[in-house]
Amino acid sequence: MIKKILIVIAIFITSVNFAQSRLNDYKYVIVPIKYDFLNEADKYQLNSLSEFLFNKYKFNAYLENKTLPEDLKSNRCLALQAGIIESKSMFKTKVKVQLKNCNGQVIYTTPEGESRRKEYKSAYNEALRNAFNHFATINYKYNNSNTLGNNNLEIPTEKTISEIEQLKKEIKQLKENKEEKVEVNKDLKTIKEPVNNTLDSKEHTLYAQKINNGFQLVDKTPKLVYTIYNSGKKNVYIVKDQDAIIYKLNSNWVISQFINNNLEVKAIDIKF
Repeated sequence: MIKKILIVIAIFITSVNFAQSRLNDYKYVIVPIKYDFLNEADKYQLNSLSEFLFNKYKFNAYLENKTLPEDLKSNRCLALQAGIIESKSMFKTKVKVQLKNCNGQVIYTTPEGESRRKEYKSAYNEALRNAFNHFATINYKYNNSNTLGNNNLEIPTEKTISEIEQLKKEIKQLKENKEEKVEVNKDLKTIKEPVNNTLDSKEHTLYAQKINNGFQLVDKTPKLVYTIYNSGKKNVYIVKDQDAIIYKLNSNWVISQFINNNLEVKAIDIKF
């Protein structure tokens, strides 16, 4: 019996140490203003309470609508994204706190916190506090040698660069053959694309995070949308795993790519 107890204790200590080492690689926590299972921003004050509790347990947490630190603005992979998972139960309110990295990978999920209270606000608040109690065993402390923002992405090979250079020549030739060109109006706010090509309106803002030989572009979630590499030419980038390039046209960034043998060009909003 004692042996079994010791094994359980050893497993618990190992799991706690593993969770701590993973969490310590991240400098910040971003708390959404609205959780997916609720229909209002900060309903029952769960989001503001989450920010408070993360900071209570020594994390550096921010609600997503607040002004973020400069290093976090330029590298969203320094932060974990907080979420709450609700478990349905007739007599109990049960929630878990989950933390994901900028690529959507789950880094840590707490055990369930429970409450038997009947009133929704007090029940969710109590259950959330009980779930957060598990962070007391983690003893979080940021490891400033963190290199996770780079994600250890490979540097493009000469073959890849050559293929993209050929793609750019084909795009140029295709446009010349059709006697088409992209026109930019005088105020440089609207890009017009000729018929047979498509130019969508700007996507949501993407944030550029420096990596070796390029950038990764993430949205505000933060979720990785594109990985781009330096092409050797100013303001021209190779898009990883796509027949596409991203380049600057006057004051606008555009992505040009072949989709189903059709050339498509669209504007994208990038914050470098």
